[in-house]
Amino acid sequence: MIRQALLPRTLLLALLVTCPGALTAAPERASAEVIDGVAAVVDNDVILLSEVDGAASAILSRIAAEQGTTELPAELIQQVRKQAVQQLIEVRLMRKYAERVNLDVTPEEIDETVAGIASDEGITPDDIYAAAAQQGLDRKAYREELGNQITQMKVMSGAVRSRIEISDEEIEALFKERYRDIKPGVRARVRQIFIPWPEPEENITRDQVRELAGEVRSRAIETGEFAALAQRFSRAPSAASGGLTTFREGEVSADVARWVFEPEPGSISPVIENAAGVSLFQVIGRFDPSEVQLADVEEGLRAELRDRRMEPEFNRWMEDQRKQFYIQIVSPELKLE
Repeated sequence: MIRQALLPRTLLLALLVTCPGALTAAPERASAEVIDGVAAVVDNDVILLSEVDGAASAILSRIAAEQGTTELPAELIQQVRKQAVQQLIEVRLMRKYAERVNLDVTPEEIDETVAGIASDEGITPDDIYAAAAQQGLDRKAYREELGNQITQMKVMSGAVRSRIEISDEEIEALFKERYRDIKPGVRARVRQIFIPWPEPEENITRDQVRELAGEVRSRAIETGEFAALAQRFSRAPSAASGGLTTFREGEVSADVARWVFEPEPGSISPVIENAAGVSLFQVIGRFDPSEVQLADVEEGLRAELRDRRMEPEFNRWMEDQRKQFYIQIVSPELKLE
């Protein structure tokens, strides 16, 4: 539950819009703040407790907002702080790799990224800089941190993705599993966001769940980022893959069927309630597996297999990086058990 509440690495750019510097506060910026202690050391770099608390605070604020509470358990707060220092260590290691292989970020790339974020949010670049200023980041500092984020994405794309090889045999096996070894009949390929009803001990009401689902739906319509929202809010097993799931005609309730088998691709359903909670669906497309040819879906299957391996491959790559540098978590309460 805690891991799902945290933002996935692919959403770090979006994080900059609402919480600039949440996970990537530059050492130069941190040194200008009150130094309240050393949290960890990575080679010759220091991670301050103030950086850890800043990163944890941003994540905890989001969790509290999602749960509709201002009081979070002390155990959760401490676990988030431990995760925050680990993420900050990963950031330092990615920076060191980028420096070693000269993955420079140009001002033009930063301009393009700011423009893209502004377009997704329906605001102007100046609005983004103004929001950053409210968080204590001037234009220069914000662009520096955004540059750090782009560098990290380059590392993921180059150093990690390049390690993943997908064979033709794997693609053929997935094709057979998905399109040949199942019963014929129309399927709907959709993304789902599922939010369960609260447990009795949780400090949240069903009306708050409905309100949250409505806000998520509005956000999905405005930004087109249904997959990212599924990763952040959905509690279904499909959340990690952006909510991807497939339904067979005749095997879902009438309330769901009308919103996944009838609307045009791209359509987003209203909030649908059942005994377990509330759901939103975005239609990707419909197909009869018996009519699909490998050539029609080969690239999509290859991309899907590659995406499945990104997280474990990143973890392996990061372990390799950890072995190359001296790393010590100085603060005892932040050490993993």
